[in-house]
Amino acid sequence: MKSLFAYKKATQAVNFFARKEGGKISKMKALKLIFFADRYHFRKYGRLITSDKYFAMEHGPVPSSTKHLVDMNEAQHRLGRDYAERFVQPLSSSELQSISDVETKVLSKTDLEALEFAWSKFGRMTAGSLRNLTHSYPEWEKRKRQLLQGPKKAVKIDLLDFLEEPAGGADPCSAVDDRRRTAIREFVQQTQSVEKILY
Repeated sequence: MKSLFAYKKATQAVNFFARKEGGKISKMKALKLIFFADRYHFRKYGRLITSDKYFAMEHGPVPSSTKHLVDMNEAQHRLGRDYAERFVQPLSSSELQSISDVETKVLSKTDLEALEFAWSKFGRMTAGSLRNLTHSYPEWEKRKRQLLQGPKKAVKIDLLDFLEEPAGGADPCSAVDDRRRTAIREFVQQTQSVEKILY
């Protein structure tokens, strides 16, 4: 689905997890927790918190614009970086620290619900354990061969894969019955059809 990246929500999601972690968090852990929060929100409410585009990469599914944001990549999103710098700052190439309270007004009630879910379910895990866990989700698993056998370092994820169930008994991040799955799938497909005409 074509949508503007919600850089304020992405920033506050990172900030939320950094605060929960005690004020600092590894970038990888933050990105994995955002994946789980986005997955929960999409399955339950039919949209991502961040409006980001996801790619399968070596370390699992990655919200691409959020990754550029936490890397403080000015070339990718100057406005987002300027906003993010008011709330989080890099401690190193792999770790961030929170420098201001979470600006909850930019997050909806359901956004906060999804962030709380991700933290309560996965927050005690290490970045490496989260990385390994995300490899059991269809968002990554379906693109594993392309990543491991080809020259590509990133393969775009189809948003509808968030509706599929993970392997090995991993938490799906909100149960979805067939009726709800069909409704979300139809909405996404209709939106994508309209976007092809308009864009």
